[in-house]
Amino acid sequence: MRELFARLQAKHGGPRILILTTSDLDEHVYDALAAGASGFLLKDVTAERLFDAVRVIASGEALLAPTVTRRLIAEFARLRPPQQRSPVL
Repeated sequence: MRELFARLQAKHGGPRILILTTSDLDEHVYDALAAGASGFLLKDVTAERLFDAVRVIASGEALLAPTVTRRLIAEFARLRPPQQRSPVL
């Protein structure tokens, strides 16, 4: 995917990529995002949510499956050093 993204980026200024898969393993999510994907959804998503996701990605925003988002937030919070945390307002 990285090679495809790099070619399209150079040729067309960058496509928006939405991954639709059955696997939500962290390594697959991280690899997809590192390769330039703007979205990551599971195949059990409803048609309506998929159409909305395509619109979101096409507008330049990013979108992740809720389960993926929850895990990424937890991982981010875990990795951030305590001295850099500020109180929530």
